[in-house]
Amino acid sequence: VEPPWERPREVAEPVVLPGLKVPVGQDMVWGEGEAENWSSPTMPTWGTPFPSGTDWDAVLAAHRSGEEKLSFHSMAHLIVQGPEELVRPILAEWDGRGMWDAGEVFWMRNVVVHYGIDALPLALKVAKGNPATCSTLLLPYLDAQVATLMADWYERVKSARATATSWFTRHAAGA
Repeated sequence: VEPPWERPREVAEPVVLPGLKVPVGQDMVWGEGEAENWSSPTMPTWGTPFPSGTDWDAVLAAHRSGEEKLSFHSMAHLIVQGPEELVRPILAEWDGRGMWDAGEVFWMRNVVVHYGIDALPLALKVAKGNPATCSTLLLPYLDAQVATLMADWYERVKSARATATSWFTRHAAGA
């Protein structure tokens, strides 16, 4: 008997399609009724929401100066509750660290609908943190980074394979 780990493995040649170019640009493609379904306002289920009348400029200034850093929970509530003109620029800055379960998907869906392409950097960070439960956040995005990630997940991450299949079905030739 020869153990399988002791014999050389056959390496398959990768399939290469000449002439394909990486798509340029970004777009959002929604399924029927999907955007409406995702747009229902949902608050994160943890942490304390900001009170009405919050001075958002002061909160963000204190956070940026390091005087009063916002916790993960507070940052999530700021993104959901804060005024659009202040939230939109911080979407790409925030690392989303701590979002790791399916509970995050519901409030983040609203962020994806509301902020569109501007929410892509955060959606990517969240989905990469846990493809099994958060990969669905990337379904509407047609983007080269998302395509690469979906191809990787289809091949390597069994728990995200269904989402990757749905993504490629939705975006087909655009991907």
